[in-house]
Amino acid sequence: MNMIVIIADTFRHDYCGAYGGLAKTPHLDALASESARFTNFFAASFPTGPNRKDLHTGRFTFTYHSWGSNWQPIDILIAESLRRAGYATAIIGDTICNSALNLRFQYTEFILGQGPQRLHPLDVELPLPAAERKLRTPRIRLQAILENETLWRGEEDRFCAQTMRAAHRWIEKFGRRNQPFFLVVDAFDPHEPWDPPRYYIDRYDLGYKGDELFEPAYEPAGYATQREIQHMRAMYAGEVSLVDQGSYSVRFFFVP
Repeated sequence: MNMIVIIADTFRHDYCGAYGGLAKTPHLDALASESARFTNFFAASFPTGPNRKDLHTGRFTFTYHSWGSNWQPIDILIAESLRRAGYATAIIGDTICNSALNLRFQYTEFILGQGPQRLHPLDVELPLPAAERKLRTPRIRLQAILENETLWRGEEDRFCAQTMRAAHRWIEKFGRRNQPFFLVVDAFDPHEPWDPPRYYIDRYDLGYKGDELFEPAYEPAGYATQREIQHMRAMYAGEVSLVDQGSYSVRFFFVP
């Protein structure tokens, strides 16, 4: 039996159409119609890094792990166990914390560019889409996000699309062998920055002209107006729909 785990970071279930959410997610809805859906579930650890440690060990690690700590003797990683059981193991994704962890998969591929990594340093500061005090600082973080966006020629260049294509390539090359495989596909979207193509945002808030808090400040609430919050929800919904589109072939991942 082949196993594929697909993760979409910070994906609210109440934005997915299959759970009655407001975002348009036809591809995930189609998958859900053929699947078992969880309706009563709880995460052990909430932040990105600790949550991944829980997923890869099956343990509640937040009580004894710091965000960036290394594995401890009690941590037995799922990739190790499955490899000993005869599985080929692979992880492919663009989630920032994974690239810093030794997850002990036989094959790893991480698409760089999410978050504050500067792939395309420019000599000029790019204009911010909102007042800087409303965005997550430092300024160099915001600059890196905007610089990396200049590399996108189209929707196929977005990180989620790159991640899904890389997973397909791995399956085409390795997944047709007679050895069972365990593949983790880990997409950082729809985590902020919420920067899908404009036509995705317009589905939910057409004609908005105000500040766009695409990478909102990690501060107590109160700095954004109600109208800005409404638009933030539209940007997030657009990002969710972008992930759904990038995951359109998820139903065909499974290899007999």
